[in-house]
Parts: sequence; structure tokens; C-alpha cells
Amino acid sequence: MSDAHTDIARDDKRAEAARSYLDILFDYLIGEQTENQLMEAARKSDEIKRGYNDGRTNFTSPEHVNLVEKLSNSEEESWEIFLSRITDETLREKFKSISPFRDQ
Repeated sequence: MSDAHTDIARDDKRAEAARSYLDILFDYLIGEQTENQLMEAARKSDEIKRGYNDGRTNFTSPEHVNLVEKLSNSEEESWEIFLSRITDETLREKFKSISPFRDQ
């Protein structure tokens, strides 16, 4: 068992790794990162143990990998779900700008 300070620090580290993953995902979707770079960022985030408030990320799961493939193929339903899950408005608008909904 770890103390609260360690767990909170882990939450911060995971949030930073998840944001880095999303930045690399964006670059991957516009063709500026490779699949290997994307998966490495996913693994780095997923390897961080659960913390005080948050559980682990799940970027290497088959479901998420399948979602990324659907986003790459501009599948509207997957983009709609993906965009609806992004709580940061700036980040949501960034991804929306490369989605099938960019003109809406």
C-alpha cells in the first residue's frame, strides 16, 4: 500500500502521460507520427499504476486500438463518441478540426 502523496503524484504523472499520448494521437491521425510512436506513448501511460483518484489508462486495449483505427478511417460514429468523451474544450476543438465534423 502506498501513501496519499505517492498516489497523488502518480495521478499527476498519469495525467501528463495521457495528455502526451493524446498529442501523439493527434499527430498520428494527421500523419506526423508512426503507429510505433503512438503505441509507445500508449504503453508509457498504461504502465503507470493507479493513484489516489484515477485508475490506469487503457490505451493499449484492443478496444482502444480498434477505436484509433476507426478514427483513422474517418468513421463518423467513432469520431462522435471520441469527441464526446473529451472534457477539455481546447483539446476537443483540436481533434474536431481533423474529424468528419470539422465544418460543423
